[in-house]
Amino acid sequence: MKRQRTTQRDPEFFRILLQKKNQSFFGQLIRSILTSNLSFGVDFLAYILLVEFIPIHYLYSVTISFTLGTSLLYFLSRWWVFRDRRIVDSRLEYSLFIAIGVVGLLLNALFLWIFVQFAELPHGWARIAAGSVVFFLNFLMRKYLLFSHIRILDFRMIVQRIGTVYDRFKQKENKGGGYA
Repeated sequence: MKRQRTTQRDPEFFRILLQKKNQSFFGQLIRSILTSNLSFGVDFLAYILLVEFIPIHYLYSVTISFTLGTSLLYFLSRWWVFRDRRIVDSRLEYSLFIAIGVVGLLLNALFLWIFVQFAELPHGWARIAAGSVVFFLNFLMRKYLLFSHIRILDFRMIVQRIGTVYDRFKQKENKGGGYA
């Protein structure tokens, strides 16, 4: 029996695409789009709840809601979008994930300004264009800096190495052969 090839219109194609074991670039991109939309929904809902129902200043509210949305996105990225992890230490990985999000936020503002001031796009279209560009840049940064198969940063290993160098320095200092 000849095996049928799945096509983009075949529901089986989408089922395979959404499985975590499918680590193709396109599969990761589709899962990233879905998780980013869900995370934005949580971010937006939390913002509205904090501003409208729990009267917290909008600048504090956006910080809290951004942190909630980005934390959910981090969890979903580790759990469903990407299989590989480049950084072993979860605290460092999470910090870099947040840093990429903040860089993305700044890039979003820059692209928004460029699209409104120079391309003279209406604000809504400029926001969509800027958001699309930044989403793709964030996806690429997270994929290649945080979630690839090459492990380069193990925070515990770095701390151990620093501790070993420090111990050797102290031993030489105690023996009178310090680096003075």
